[in-house]
Amino acid sequence: MTADIAKSVQPTALRDAPHDYDTAQNQDGWRDGLAWPVCYRETFDSAMTALQAIVASVQAIEEPDLQDTVLLALGMIYGSALPKAEAALAVQHERDFGLRLQGNAPELAFLRGETDAAAPVRDLGSCRLVQQPPAAFARRLARTRSWTPWWRMAQSMLRPSAIAISHNGLLRQAATAAQVKFHHADSIFRAAQDETISGTADWRSVVDMLTRALTGAYRVDPETRERLDQLVAAQASAFLEAASRDIAALRAARDIPHTIWAGSGGYWPSRAVSIETLRRGGEVSRFDHGGGMGLNALQPLWAMTELLVSSSYTLPTPELAERVELSGVRKFLPTSQRIQFAGGTGDPLHRAAAQIVPTKSPGPRRIIYTPVSLIGFRQLTPPRLPDLVNLDWQMRFTGMLKNLPVRLTCRPHPEGLFQDRPNPLAAVTPLSGTVFEELIADTDVFVFDYIQSTTFYEALCTDRPIVLIDFGLPVYTGDARAMLEARCRVVNARFDEFNRPHVDRDELEAAICAGPDAADPTVFRSFLVGGSA
Repeated sequence: MTADIAKSVQPTALRDAPHDYDTAQNQDGWRDGLAWPVCYRETFDSAMTALQAIVASVQAIEEPDLQDTVLLALGMIYGSALPKAEAALAVQHERDFGLRLQGNAPELAFLRGETDAAAPVRDLGSCRLVQQPPAAFARRLARTRSWTPWWRMAQSMLRPSAIAISHNGLLRQAATAAQVKFHHADSIFRAAQDETISGTADWRSVVDMLTRALTGAYRVDPETRERLDQLVAAQASAFLEAASRDIAALRAARDIPHTIWAGSGGYWPSRAVSIETLRRGGEVSRFDHGGGMGLNALQPLWAMTELLVSSSYTLPTPELAERVELSGVRKFLPTSQRIQFAGGTGDPLHRAAAQIVPTKSPGPRRIIYTPVSLIGFRQLTPPRLPDLVNLDWQMRFTGMLKNLPVRLTCRPHPEGLFQDRPNPLAAVTPLSGTVFEELIADTDVFVFDYIQSTTFYEALCTDRPIVLIDFGLPVYTGDARAMLEARCRVVNARFDEFNRPHVDRDELEAAICAGPDAADPTVFRSFLVGGSA
């Protein structure tokens, strides 16, 4: 399906339809007439256009304090805008499908113009999360000891060459050959926080620019856009106000590490401390954490989340570091930024997956399907299917898998809406709570429908076939797409006139049940594990 909106009929009356899972629970048979007024590809294209625009906006800011304020809040502003913009698209086109979407999100009524009381700014706590590590000093010692031989502990604690403020497998592996002390980013950040400090940057001057960059990517009418702009601007202002205060507090702090090692750049305290270290002329070495950098085509996302707040970035292997260097990602970074890309000795998580020897079992093939979580009024990059479309798809698809001549293990993501309540998929098939890594040995075929997950990259490094349901998003392009198609058995989904995905049962059965029992993981292992695989 193209990015044009699919239109079915032109009804004279509208029917109520759920917008979210909690509302759907109160409507018997909600799946029978499920329709969604926005096609998935349009959601993806709009989100990626908005991402490129907001990253470009940062480069247009010349005042240092203001730029740092925006850098700190950038990912939160972007992420919080996506569900609002998608709601605007849904409201814009719901009549074309004979729908009136009902849900818990107050943004729906505001975007329709049914109320002039703007939806409240959503709580910043879930994004600007700052934890207080219990027994912080003891935890620092334990973490430092986990990668430091005992005879180097005193030197690492007293005279470290770098401070690790967060960690992942690749960082921990590199730290075994260095003199690195661990100190929670949260502790450094909390020590610097001072709620009485006011930010020095006039963050309000950029709210309009950021709002236009974000909402301009979405095709909505002028009235809807005006209301969407109000929602996005209010949320952006809240994030920037908090960021401005935090940046000012860190400017006044005395104890900021000069040389930092860190994992993801998306976590607010770690990001804030990294920005201040860079401002003071220090170094921030960041380590990849299995997000597909160098393989997928999400360069502006790499820039926003990781690279804009780093002075060096270590990929699992030199080969992958070279791909990143050649990817064109630097066009999303300021010309003055001299970030260096380096390669490690392989990601230990992917190496562990590559080394798992499959068990043998007679009978039908053992398959594992790992449906993604439902996420409520949130959105990720690349965008997920809307929750109700996603749940309907998962239930139909799981039912299809269950009726194939296979032994199915369904292992949903443990987080999201069903973290603390029953998952509706349990009505279709028993669900496994075993961690993915413990299921690898007993799996003959992996089945995925979303590729931006750590489990997908682990599976790529095994020697088992992978069946990939392709929803048509250009997350992999060029030679990387060719590599993916050579490694995976791709089954293309089609979207019907109600924007629901479907796959052909016979094609799915052939992909899972026919063909060799093994696949060649060499190419992906060379990038993710290296020569020691």
